[in-house]
Amino acid sequence: MHKNPHFLIISGTGRNTGKTTVACKLIQHFSRAENIIGIKISPHFHQQGDHSQLIFKGEDYTIYQENSAKKSKDTSRMLKAGACKVIYIEVRDYKLEEAYQHLLKYIPNDTCIICESPALRSLLQPGIFIIVDNPDQTNKKPEVIKQVKMADFFFKNGAEGLEKIIGKIKPTSKGWMCA
Repeated sequence: MHKNPHFLIISGTGRNTGKTTVACKLIQHFSRAENIIGIKISPHFHQQGDHSQLIFKGEDYTIYQENSAKKSKDTSRMLKAGACKVIYIEVRDYKLEEAYQHLLKYIPNDTCIICESPALRSLLQPGIFIIVDNPDQTNKKPEVIKQVKMADFFFKNGAEGLEKIIGKIKPTSKGWMCA
């Protein structure tokens, strides 16, 4: 397992838990004083529009940089929230390690990153790991439920739960830390 304290990883127990909302609120809060890079990693491959710049295409993974804060996509929302750069990675699970290693070429070593990706936690120990839960959802992701014990923070209902912990998180030159 790799360690990278500059990563803050956000995972969710399912769809529509508020992962992107939490990422955007954190970016908005911390980007006033720090450069924050937003990253979204997904196993789902979609046609990208002209607002995304292809950075790299590998076998079963693609890395894009988001260029528009005017769209409603999650990556556009991160850019609009104040991220200095937003990267979107489409990757099959078996290529995640390779995609992660390739990603590191495009981000400065000392920049704090907010990453929405449940899968990345399986190979990376971040500075902070957050799991967001939708208590009304019955179909929870089993791989995320297994990660609950690794979470620094676990809360329900997206941004509502974030308000309780935002003062306990801080970016530093050495990465994310619990205050």
